[in-house]
Amino acid sequence: DPHGVRFNFKRYAYRNDKYKFRRDFRLYQAEKYDENHQVIPQALTPRGNTKYIMVNPQWEHFKAKARESLSNSNTYSRRKYDVESVFGNLKAYLGFKRFMVRGLKKAKRQIGIALMALNMKKMAGRPSSYSNNFVKKEEPFRISLEIPNGSSISRMTCTLKVGICMFLLVN
Repeated sequence: DPHGVRFNFKRYAYRNDKYKFRRDFRLYQAEKYDENHQVIPQALTPRGNTKYIMVNPQWEHFKAKARESLSNSNTYSRRKYDVESVFGNLKAYLGFKRFMVRGLKKAKRQIGIALMALNMKKMAGRPSSYSNNFVKKEEPFRISLEIPNGSSISRMTCTLKVGICMFLLVN
């Protein structure tokens, strides 16, 4: 480590997260004594226990692979043209900065609703070819969607005249 303490392999370990996914680790423990049998203070925690670290080799492999692919290709430079503007619009116009649900299925539902609202906003701002044929109303046209249970969003109202969509959230 940066303090010059040497860590030696002790054992293999694993942890199960709340989704019952098993993560395998290698446990390394610091050497408590130097060659003169003196205690190394940097190898101890503030309470006097020996420090240890847990390393996940699979996680480190995939981090290195991602770091390599981002550093030596133009993938990162292409991102701003592909999808960054969509995420920026979601954050700026709809205030969508994080998911309110857990699980892939529910997250797909929530992002689908947010993208649908973004598309409605685009449609409301786009001038149509037949808008001059109708008499304009004083009251803006509203669309309300009722979402079935299983989602945290119960109702979405979109005012098409202004192009503003509101989500009413239910926990």
